[in-house]
Amino acid sequence: MQHSLPLNRRVALALALILLTGPAVGFNSAHAEKYQSRLNSLLLKKNDVYLPSRLVLGEEARFVVKAPAGNKVKVFVSYANEGYILPNGTPIRVGAEVQELSGTVPENGVLELKMAMPKDAELDGKVVFVEAVTGISDETLVPVDIMDSTGRRTAENSLVITKPSESGGPSIMPSMPGFSPQMFNQLTTMSQIYANKDDSRKQLLDNGTINKDRAIDQNPFVRRGIQPGIGY
Repeated sequence: MQHSLPLNRRVALALALILLTGPAVGFNSAHAEKYQSRLNSLLLKKNDVYLPSRLVLGEEARFVVKAPAGNKVKVFVSYANEGYILPNGTPIRVGAEVQELSGTVPENGVLELKMAMPKDAELDGKVVFVEAVTGISDETLVPVDIMDSTGRRTAENSLVITKPSESGGPSIMPSMPGFSPQMFNQLTTMSQIYANKDDSRKQLLDNGTINKDRAIDQNPFVRRGIQPGIGY
């Protein structure tokens, strides 16, 4: 007569067999290593430089660079977009004549470099080109990725020099996401009216008040000013 093993002994025997034969069924160590490698690559921080939206005459421009702590960082600003070659032979997109900003990345991995813009009205509207490089030494410097003022990665490394906004007028930034050309033109017109201190044209701007004797205020589907008015 054949005797069966008690339940607790059968469970113990099954566990022993699993330990002797290797990983449990359905577990793939190769897949685990693959996923871990992918996660590590996603967690690696890229080297980035964050550009301002524009350079304003008479104000301070700031360039923020993310890179490993202890790295050297150089930011080059030039009126040309070619001609400069790094010590290791790598060409970058600025001219041979540059204004150079430099520093060492602190422990938090973020370095801010500042550049004072001159108050020279002749520079208004001119375009400059910017590149940033980082490395542990001058011989290992490499270009870093460029981020625009909205925090998006871009290949565009040019900035426009502009005059500061006059007091009392709205500051208009070019290339604002979500703005139609019509909206941008309307905002630009408003900015010019305030900047030129044209009181007669200021009075023509819609300030949001309602006059029921005017046709524009009697029709809720008429666009008032820069916003669509549908009754107040």
